[in-house]
This record gives sequence, C-alpha cells and structure tokens, in this order.
Amino acid sequence: MVAGYAEKLRERAGGARTWVIDVRPRADLKPLYYLVFATRHIDGMVAFGESASLGLERWRKYHAGLAAEGTLFGDNDAWEEAWKAEEAVFKAQWVNTIAERLTNELAKGPAVSHH
Repeated sequence: MVAGYAEKLRERAGGARTWVIDVRPRADLKPLYYLVFATRHIDGMVAFGESASLGLERWRKYHAGLAAEGTLFGDNDAWEEAWKAEEAVFKAQWVNTIAERLTNELAKGPAVSHH
C-alpha cells in the first residue's frame, strides 16, 4: 500500500525520488505509520539518509537503555558497552551489504554508453 503511494508521489512530483521509513515504537512491534520523504535532488536523499541513520542509532540506544533498566547492567551503565559492540557489528554488516551491492552494480557494466 505505502509502496503504491510512494510510486504515485514520484510520478506526480515529476520523477522525484522517495524514501519510505516505517515508524515503530519498538523494533518488535508493527509500524504505527510510514514516513514518506520525496525529493527531486540527490542531495535531498543524502541529507535525509544521514538524518534517518543518526535518528535510528539514537532510537536503538534509547531502547537498549530501557531494556537494561532494573538489571545488573543498568545500574552501572555496562549496557552502553554492549550496545556499542552491537552497533559495531550492525555497521560492519551494512558496510558488507553496501560493498556487495556496489560490486553487483559495477559488474553490470557502464550505466551510460558513450557513442
């Protein structure tokens, strides 16, 4: 449903690009709503992507802190070291995913033919 909306938005906005983010109170819950961002300029996508990434990182940290409340790890902030280790693994996985996607795209050959 949201993908169809984003497609219509792109068409009506003259070829704009869209980015859809599902907004959840916690990672294990269904989305409350979807945030749809649209722009005609690549810099808009870059700025939105960076903002979304930083916001999600803060969201994950907040929920890690909540989960640690009332536990042995919550009393001395040891949860934060565990969270940092989890974030490092998460970031490494994304680097691998991006590298794989770039490799696959580059293997397809030049995007523009020069005549």
